[in-house]
Amino acid sequence: MEESLWRQRSRVKWLALGDRNTKFFHSVVKQQCMQSVIHRIQKSDGEWVSEDELIGTKAVRYFSVLFSSADGPGMLDVPAVIPRLVSGEDNEILEAVPSLEEVRQTVCEMDASSAAGPDGFTGEFFSAAWEIMGGDVHKVVQSFFCGAELPRRITAISIVLIPKVQQPKDFSQYRPISLCNFGFRVPRGYPTITHLGYADDVLIFSGANTTSLKLVMKVLEDYEVVSGQLINKQKSCFLVHAALGRPRKLKIQQVTGFSSRPFPIKYLGYPLFYGWQKREYFAGLCQTVVSRVESWRNKLLSFGGRMVLLKHVLAALPVYLLIAAFPPKSVLKELERRFSNFLWGEADGDLEKDDSGAAYCGAAYWLD
Repeated sequence: MEESLWRQRSRVKWLALGDRNTKFFHSVVKQQCMQSVIHRIQKSDGEWVSEDELIGTKAVRYFSVLFSSADGPGMLDVPAVIPRLVSGEDNEILEAVPSLEEVRQTVCEMDASSAAGPDGFTGEFFSAAWEIMGGDVHKVVQSFFCGAELPRRITAISIVLIPKVQQPKDFSQYRPISLCNFGFRVPRGYPTITHLGYADDVLIFSGANTTSLKLVMKVLEDYEVVSGQLINKQKSCFLVHAALGRPRKLKIQQVTGFSSRPFPIKYLGYPLFYGWQKREYFAGLCQTVVSRVESWRNKLLSFGGRMVLLKHVLAALPVYLLIAAFPPKSVLKELERRFSNFLWGEADGDLEKDDSGAAYCGAAYWLD
């Protein structure tokens, strides 16, 4: 019972219960508590704020402005060039009132150990008590599909900030996620769907002349007006060949408002570069493996626990990259060495370091 409790608190889903895991769960919870606290934040004038009340006030102000909708044409003015991909028959299926069995099946298929919302109830509670409360849950879902407004205690959410970088300075370096109550996740009704669209990281190829750049920016501005989505110029950049002159780079920066970055860069986890591939281009892969190993505290894990991690987590990390790239053999050998050290219980943090204290994976450097 104690181990099951700490396993839920640690949010570790890959490890089965065992006689040596409770200490590991304690360690994970302790580390998560230390990382989940925002100790200070930097204001726009460079001054640091460390008082909890001021940090909270600044967070509310920042995200309220970020998620406030500005007046605009909205999605009703989407150009007709976007094809209608969802048919009327599909919409009827989506809007149909689900049966009791459909709701039960949905509850059972959802992640039972996912993070709870403000009410503190996880999917495990709903699954275990379904015989008692299943009818009430079904009535809530039916009411939602019939147009009833759900009470605030059901729709309430908790906002959690996930750091985007190792040492975030301001709230632009945090990613907000919503933790909904489990009961609110069960209703699956939506308004009539006419279009489905997705845009995240986009690569645009263009000439470096002023006319082409202005046309590209005009298209992006039209997209912002129609969709309501704004381009984050702080995260956007442009890349050019190293032989391009500095005056032309400054002109591109002036027209686009984007900063210049040198090759290589990462796009969807893949290093983009020109010329021969080098070992240091794949340093991020080695760093990811080492970071995972350091965070797991392998001294607190049994041999079986390390084997599960190696097979299902560590060995899966390079798969995505290997689909599109062929790293040098030295990188693959380094990964195998890290896997072996982790499996056979080599001490945590056993990394090669240079004189500056920067850990590196062979010839690939990175700074903490």
